[in-house]
Amino acid sequence: MSYWVIVVDDDTANLRMAGHILSRHDFRVTVLKSGGSLLGFISERGLPDLILLDILMPGMDGFVTLERVRRWERENGLEKTPVIFLTADDDPASRERGFRAGISDYITKPFDHETLISRINAVMAAQGRTDSMIDESAFDKLTGMPGKAAAEKEMSQLCRSRSGCLMTADLDSFNIVNEKYGTEKGDKMLAEFADMIRSVVPVGSKYARIGGDKFEVFGTGINTEIELARLARTLNTRLTAAAKRLLGDDMTIPVGVSIGGVLVPACGRDHAELIKLAEKALCGVKMNGKHGAKMFYPETANGEDRGIGSIERELADLSAVFGERSIPNSALLLDKQVFSGVYQYIMRYIVRNHRTACKILFTFTKGEDCSDERFGTLCEAFGEHIKKSLRKTDILMRNREDQFFVLLADVREGSVDMVVSNLLRSWRSQYGRTLEITYVTEFVGGSAQAARPEQQDQIVLVDKDVSVMKTAGRTLQDGGFGVTVMKTTDALFGHLKLYVPKLILLSADAEPINCSASISRLKKIGGEIADVPVIILAGESDMQTAKEGLRLGAFDIVHKPIDSDILLQRVRNTLKLSALGKSMSAEIEKKLRDSNALFLNIVWSFAELIDSKDHYTCGHSKKVAEYAREIARRAGLADSKQSEIYMAALLHDVGKLSLPDEIIGKPSCLSCEEFEIIKEHSSIGAKTLEGFSNMPVLAAGARWHHERYGGGGYPDGLKGEEIPEEARIIAVADAYAAMTSPRCYRTRLTQERVREELKKCSGTYFDPRFVNIMLSMMDDDKEYSMKEE
Repeated sequence: MSYWVIVVDDDTANLRMAGHILSRHDFRVTVLKSGGSLLGFISERGLPDLILLDILMPGMDGFVTLERVRRWERENGLEKTPVIFLTADDDPASRERGFRAGISDYITKPFDHETLISRINAVMAAQGRTDSMIDESAFDKLTGMPGKAAAEKEMSQLCRSRSGCLMTADLDSFNIVNEKYGTEKGDKMLAEFADMIRSVVPVGSKYARIGGDKFEVFGTGINTEIELARLARTLNTRLTAAAKRLLGDDMTIPVGVSIGGVLVPACGRDHAELIKLAEKALCGVKMNGKHGAKMFYPETANGEDRGIGSIERELADLSAVFGERSIPNSALLLDKQVFSGVYQYIMRYIVRNHRTACKILFTFTKGEDCSDERFGTLCEAFGEHIKKSLRKTDILMRNREDQFFVLLADVREGSVDMVVSNLLRSWRSQYGRTLEITYVTEFVGGSAQAARPEQQDQIVLVDKDVSVMKTAGRTLQDGGFGVTVMKTTDALFGHLKLYVPKLILLSADAEPINCSASISRLKKIGGEIADVPVIILAGESDMQTAKEGLRLGAFDIVHKPIDSDILLQRVRNTLKLSALGKSMSAEIEKKLRDSNALFLNIVWSFAELIDSKDHYTCGHSKKVAEYAREIARRAGLADSKQSEIYMAALLHDVGKLSLPDEIIGKPSCLSCEEFEIIKEHSSIGAKTLEGFSNMPVLAAGARWHHERYGGGGYPDGLKGEEIPEEARIIAVADAYAAMTSPRCYRTRLTQERVREELKKCSGTYFDPRFVNIMLSMMDDDKEYSMKEE
């Protein structure tokens, strides 16, 4: 049986190559050069079995083309045609966006013969359309991957003939997903995980499903545990996001993936033996916290080669495994028993290291018209609200039904009231005062405490010269410093995954990468690591490299052979200078936070002024802002972007301040002339906000929140992705807020009617992606509390 494939690409050479490869495998092939040609073609000839679609095309790119194909399918009551994206730019963000839009796979150009046919066969298998030349019984129908029997034959052949990494991957806690949410949800998660494997393993790799939640992969181009750990980290991040999407944001099951790997042919070529070694490595991951990766090494397995190099590698291995934990981007809610141990540890750390923290005890009483049952539900909801609102470094515990105990780590005393105020304000904007909340705080630490003793400062010394290690190490220890000595930069970066030292002494000729390359890598890591001061130890022949290190950010150079007095003085001066710089940075950060808080208060005042133009829209801007921020959060946007969208939504109607009150508050229908005047508020608002040049999102939200996704909106007639993301989000939030509030010309719409309107306008008025998120928010709002009063 021959299947029909349409290839869409503006590059003639790519079309010719794809057509040649597919024709040789008995596919019926149609080649087109643009998205517009594809839409015209399918409207006349119908849909193929598969579409290969280039992303970067002039006029209409792949994303816009895909959305219009999907719209045409919906309008004609047709099932979705599988689509594989083609691109010359392997951009992770673009790839993520493609999978969210519903593509089946992603192939990087220029593609080779084997990859193209393999990916197409896998997609066709998943769609139940596998080519007749392929034995369908050899494929797992749920994932479209080869099953265990087929994998045994293919993987054995690969192990005998190629180099790479044989991996066994096992989903963690998957049985709990099936038990709690049912096998249908579990099957969806398995199918999505299979797609994740296809999208992230290197080109030329092979994969199979060999058990219920177990997969086998032969990865080409994976030669180290670091690369294996990177693969595991990517899969865990995507799997966590998929689980939240499929099971709900309140899902607490620790889903993840553990991977064991073995190198081929370094550990042999017999598949049966290799898979046992991979299983042994997988067992090591499971025993050490899961959600990570481990490579099997013969020398560590047999207890041999326990020299410094092996120990350093073990340290790097442990760092890689523990570094793969999937940590939710929220505060940690613990039960009393676990909280007690974590609390004691954190408090010891705070006292010993002279850090700061704040304890908060929230207590609740019933507000107006609050039943006992409602009270318990609201108390639990407030705990979830705290968890989502605070940082992942904060912890909390439910002390009793009407109390939550919270510990904020590394927080300044002046910031606590603002944190609590924002938390309560966002709670009351959604739940009102059905729950009366009081709180008490106790601040721990601060500037009144003694400065940290110098002898507690930890220094890392990296030098392969034993005499330098002895001289410098003894000098620093005698000077009251704690010293960790290592020979290689690999050991250094493994150490930095677990500890952040106060200072690094780095040899200019360090191996395997020298001091300048190491400093560049430290800066790329970012965070606290990037701020650790570095002093370079250099001989006369290393001065050029040392000077390059200074240019890249090192603090100082100490010449070899080491003079103990000079070394000790340089170290002390550097630590003092570093501490002074951090103190100044903290002060600047505080002023910036205070400035941001002031700006937010000003924006709130403007929002109240805007809404005061019409008593029917009182509180409208704040509701739109809350909804828009939640849409942005669920869409996976960064915290900073969420805050910007929140402020843009508060000010989206600022242009109405200049419009006549008699039109804004008119109780009857507007005339055509009056409506044209109303439409001017978008342009006026944008012009008003253009002065905030460091936050262009404000003007964008004001100007384009009335543009329509399918075209025909105002003021500029933009459509689709031409409309800025923030404006598309605000448009959905604005429409929902308007429909769920009473107006002078109608009562509030029912929740079901609002749902129907959003679905009807998806793809025409609004971006379908953000409509779907709004619908999921409505699904969570069982009591229809998400509405304007």
